[in-house]
Amino acid sequence: MKLQDPVLADEWKKYIRRKKKEIEISGEDAVTYFTTLISDNICQVSYLRAIKEEFGVDLWPVLS
Repeated sequence: MKLQDPVLADEWKKYIRRKKKEIEISGEDAVTYFTTLISDNICQVSYLRAIKEEFGVDLWPVLS
């Protein structure tokens, strides 16, 4: 799974930083933001574990 891969870890960090900025700009809470993103284009959402850790949002129920 490449859990110790520094390149992948860097990609996760960049993704989370980008999503934090997008949430701030949108003015929505994280749950609304990610739920809308999934509804619009599920491919826009990655790193579910990182999202859960950073934003406290468990997206698995939304995806079920």
